[in-house]
Formats: sequence, C-alpha cells, structure tokens
Amino acid sequence: MKDKAKKYFTDEMNDRDRAIFECGITLGAIYHQFQGTPLTNDETTIHKLEEAIEATMSKQPWIENVKISIIPTDLKNGKKVYDYSELGRANFKADVIAAYGTVKVSGKIRYIEELDFPLMYIDDISAS
Repeated sequence: MKDKAKKYFTDEMNDRDRAIFECGITLGAIYHQFQGTPLTNDETTIHKLEEAIEATMSKQPWIENVKISIIPTDLKNGKKVYDYSELGRANFKADVIAAYGTVKVSGKIRYIEELDFPLMYIDDISAS
C-alpha cells in the first residue's frame, strides 16, 4: 500500500521510526479516547467494549493487530440507576502491532503497580 502521507514526514524518518510512531499514536488513542467510558462488571458489556476498541483502533494507519483486555478490577455491578464505574487507568491491557515498510513494532499498555501508572511502551521491534 502506498503511503500518501509520507511527504509530510521528515526524510530522516526511516521505516523503524515510522512504525514506532504509528504504534505510539494508536496506544495513546486507545487510552485517551476510551478512559472514562461508563462500564459495569457485566461480562457481555466488557466483551463488547473490547471488541469495539479493537475494531476501531485497527482502522488506524499501518496497524496490523489490536488486542484489548479490560480487567474488571473494582467495577460496580450496575444493578442500580447510578451504579456504574468508568474505564480507568488500572482496567486497560492493550497490545498493538504496527507494521511499516520492513519493520513490525509491538507496543503495550499495562498498569504498572509499582509506578501507579498505565505505562505505554514498545516491547519488540523486528525487521522482515
């Protein structure tokens, strides 16, 4: 597939740089677009939200795969009118694979308890 946007990126940016960029953009979009989404600990709702995030984020340029797991830590059961939680920093688990040119990049979102932070990071870079 031809990259019509390539002309907007610096010539010094190689395939590796671009794959890392695309993976990072998608990780940030996942976290910042979906944090705060109303949610209960209902398995059906959780599964549908995971599928929706995967389907929409897979449409980002150069993204090969998105896998989302929502960890239902401390989510309310939704049995009363105001009884719901929001998707938060400790509920995300995301795996993203971006491929650009000859390079594949794997990135993750994981809540790291010792940091008390939902860390986004690149965990693998490979050339084909």
